[in-house]
Amino acid sequence: MLFEFPRLNYSLMEVKTMYLLKRLVMMALLASVFVPLKGCRQPPMPANSPLSTPGQDQSLVSPQPIPTFAVLPTPPSANVATVGGTLVRNLPSGSEPLADVKILLANVIRSEDGTPMVAAASEETSPMIVTGKDGSFIFTNVAPDTYGIAIVTPIGSFLIQDEKGDDFLFTVQAGMILDLGEIRTTLPY
Repeated sequence: MLFEFPRLNYSLMEVKTMYLLKRLVMMALLASVFVPLKGCRQPPMPANSPLSTPGQDQSLVSPQPIPTFAVLPTPPSANVATVGGTLVRNLPSGSEPLADVKILLANVIRSEDGTPMVAAASEETSPMIVTGKDGSFIFTNVAPDTYGIAIVTPIGSFLIQDEKGDDFLFTVQAGMILDLGEIRTTLPY
């Protein structure tokens, strides 16, 4: 026989098992794409937000204490932004740069009242970059929105949290040059 057709009469136990397996697979897929936000704290925005407009001073103010770059590149258009920083891993004996790590910009999805609920990131659709040897990164052509940074690790992707354990979120405006500074985080492995 060249073709075999699947049988159409399944027992109730087989139907329940297939349904549970389908749900488990769907939950695993959703868990890998959507990361629930914990705390949802945004770092304070600088009072003099550095919007990049022609003829205006390009001085940078970082929401983090240690600036990363002398000069970040100017966005290629007034509709997008440039975001940069340095990722540092906290260790019991000190710290080290997160070198050669794949990171994604995770879009923050808000509830109807504007409260951040989840951060969505996908290796197929989210802006992605690999950090430099010193942990530095630069995202260009970033659309205005609120973002988190997701790290892709051997045990899955997760949203970076600050040293207090709050989600590290930031808001990008059109034309902005945003230096996030040195971002210190702890990895689960």
